[in-house]
Amino acid sequence: RTVLKHNSESDLKMGCAESREGIRIPDPPELPPSTMRRTGLRSVLQGRLYTPRYNREMYDEVRNSYVWNIESVGKPVAIATCNSADDVATCVKYVGKYCVKHGIFLCVAAGKHSMNCMRTGSFVVDLSGMRNVRVNEKEQWADVDGGATWEDVTEATKWYKMATTSGIAEATGVGGTITQGGHGYLERVHGLGIDNLLQAEVVTADGSILTASAKENPDLFWAIKGGGSNFGVVT
Repeated sequence: RTVLKHNSESDLKMGCAESREGIRIPDPPELPPSTMRRTGLRSVLQGRLYTPRYNREMYDEVRNSYVWNIESVGKPVAIATCNSADDVATCVKYVGKYCVKHGIFLCVAAGKHSMNCMRTGSFVVDLSGMRNVRVNEKEQWADVDGGATWEDVTEATKWYKMATTSGIAEATGVGGTITQGGHGYLERVHGLGIDNLLQAEVVTADGSILTASAKENPDLFWAIKGGGSNFGVVT
């Protein structure tokens, strides 16, 4: 979850077009089935778990849905469509304990513009089902789920005549844009998107769910505000 401050009464609506063609990619290695049975991974997730072996039709649908760049559509070992930070934490712990030793690494998909969001051989944490935006009109900030796009933010804030530096394409994910800087049409007046970040909920590598802000876990807050990458999953 990302909390952003709003500092303009401008209402911004952006559009983009998407065009993709299918390509053939070899099937990835399988997720270790014994660990799935032992941990009951499917049963503990609020969301769904898709693999090439099970739910193949839905696996292909989720794998290809909303992905912006055709070159980023690989064949992950598994895709977990998460509904909460707890789901993300469960997946992070599972990958760390059972998958890394098999060469299976974690990828995060939200707005799905990243070249790494659906990599072959990865375990994908798909946040695209987490798209709620809650607006605090009085204090001029919005609480944004990790899978929300800038279109979701604009649709929620325009009724209050509020906006923020929000990228240049409505289909871009908020989390990825913000943690990578966040260039947008309002940046000359109000700074980068990351300059407007007040706090974030982050799932770290050990599966902890932390709040990062100037007052709480400030080192982590500094890190996700431009210190680098791979410090955690912003939910």
